[in-house]
Amino acid sequence: MKNHLCSLYQMVLKSLIFYLGIDQEKKKAGRPPKVSDLQLCALFILSYITNTPVFTLAKSLIDPNIKSYHLFRKTRIQRVYRLLKEYRNRRILSILFAKLHSEHYKEKVKFEEMYYGVLVMVVCDSEGVVYDLWFHLASYHEVRSLRIRYRKSKWLRFLVDSFGLMGDRGYRGCEYVEVCESKEQKGIRQVVEGMNSQIKLFNRVSRWRKGITLLAYLYGYAIGYSFFRKSQIWG
Repeated sequence: MKNHLCSLYQMVLKSLIFYLGIDQEKKKAGRPPKVSDLQLCALFILSYITNTPVFTLAKSLIDPNIKSYHLFRKTRIQRVYRLLKEYRNRRILSILFAKLHSEHYKEKVKFEEMYYGVLVMVVCDSEGVVYDLWFHLASYHEVRSLRIRYRKSKWLRFLVDSFGLMGDRGYRGCEYVEVCESKEQKGIRQVVEGMNSQIKLFNRVSRWRKGITLLAYLYGYAIGYSFFRKSQIWG
């Protein structure tokens, strides 16, 4: 089991290095950190794949004597979040380039919301690849959250204009969303049910925190669910 975990960790780390480049890890004067930013990125993604907290993985794979403050300093998590976001963006852009030049250019994009003290909104395609995600306070209605994101995010406006959004009956009257009515549409949208079950489990074992660490965990989840599907990795 430990050997398989190490193999998964190396696989994720190599993918990060490939898409981000080793130049993302700038050398600094003084004693090197116990864990690099890219290594920590890999741990956040691996946390989703294995349903194991980042701190537990770090003690197992990096250093058994490592402390939580080596991992979760605010400035460090901010860097890790930016790297995870950049990695996801580069992989998504490569997928979109292929989609926009395919016969199925107008493929619908689905989205769903989850509540954990915050409202988490996720945009994905029929294969479960996550294209966008954000969160608001749980007191926000999902339609209000979507409209705020649409107004502020050029990326979401691009997705809506290029592909369209598909949602359930809770989004009736929302100008950005095609409401699922037919059995075929509802069947396509079933991918979000699998996403819901995975994110609930991931939330329970990873013990999400607030602010920037929550965002880092969210991106770790999005990358893991999109590009390192458990059913494919674990066989």
